[in-house]
Amino acid sequence: MEAAVITACITLVGFIVVNFIAEDFRRFRNGTSVAAGLAGELGSYKEPQELLLKYMTQMTEIITKGHRQTLAFRGIDQPKDRIFEANLANLGLLGPDLVEEVAYVYGKINGFRVGFGLIHEHHADMPDNELIARLQGARDAIESAGTRGQLLVAKLSARAKLTFMDWLLSHFQREFRPH
Repeated sequence: MEAAVITACITLVGFIVVNFIAEDFRRFRNGTSVAAGLAGELGSYKEPQELLLKYMTQMTEIITKGHRQTLAFRGIDQPKDRIFEANLANLGLLGPDLVEEVAYVYGKINGFRVGFGLIHEHHADMPDNELIARLQGARDAIESAGTRGQLLVAKLSARAKLTFMDWLLSHFQREFRPH
């Protein structure tokens, strides 16, 4: 009878351990996909960012020279961050440090989009100095997003390349680190 109880206990403990490891692996795999997707999405914004900065610099120069009327303002559709939006509920799988960085960078991107959209929508109602100031604010937002975004892409790529064992060990090292 004792052997049966010991066997049952060992089986139960084994089942519990395997269950925890399986759940950790599922979270690791999902977090890896989120990290890779966000790294790709943010990485794809680098070239358009450079073009936008150049465009905004040219716009500012044209306004400063008194040739504002030559600028062509056209309506723009609000872009979507499809990977980010699809994974909002899963961001926690990245850990608090990466989530904080992701929120900051996407917040700056959104700030740029709102500011630039406002410029395009209401430019006719703005005096030159206000238009230049708003262009500078949009530039500041996109530059900040770009600077931190490049670092974030590297961190997300590194997270996406982690092996399960490295991820698991880093998780435990974080838990038992002295405060």
